[in-house]
Amino acid sequence: MYRTTSKEVTYQNSRKTEEGCYFCNPIPESIVKTFKNFYVAKNNYPYDIWDYLEVSEHLLLVPKAHMTGFKGMDKDSREEYFNVITDYSEQGYDVFTRATNSLIKTQPHLHTHLIKRTQKRIKNLKYQKDPYNLDIDFVEPEA
Repeated sequence: MYRTTSKEVTYQNSRKTEEGCYFCNPIPESIVKTFKNFYVAKNNYPYDIWDYLEVSEHLLLVPKAHMTGFKGMDKDSREEYFNVITDYSEQGYDVFTRATNSLIKTQPHLHTHLIKRTQKRIKNLKYQKDPYNLDIDFVEPEA
């Protein structure tokens, strides 16, 4: 999972200025669907690559109540969560959530990535960690 250089720089800069919990106070325009206990929003800093394929859409499934992991989720919320991820999975979205104690998790508020990919595979990828730089060329899928 990678972002292009410009998206990664924007993401890192935003993390330096954010106050409070980003997911407890989402940008209203980013929300695409709401449920009783959750909302689905466009990721403001979407990945460009997932499983070596180009990403066409990157959404986030977020509980409305602040929670750091699945352990505090009640039965009603667990059922709704499973129904939502099942629906998105059947629409072709990959579903990904970091472990509660993940060292690279950037937001303490539980959230699940819903990632839809194209069939464009990576042809060339040049990556540099510090300073961050990513150049990508994709190959069109064969008909």
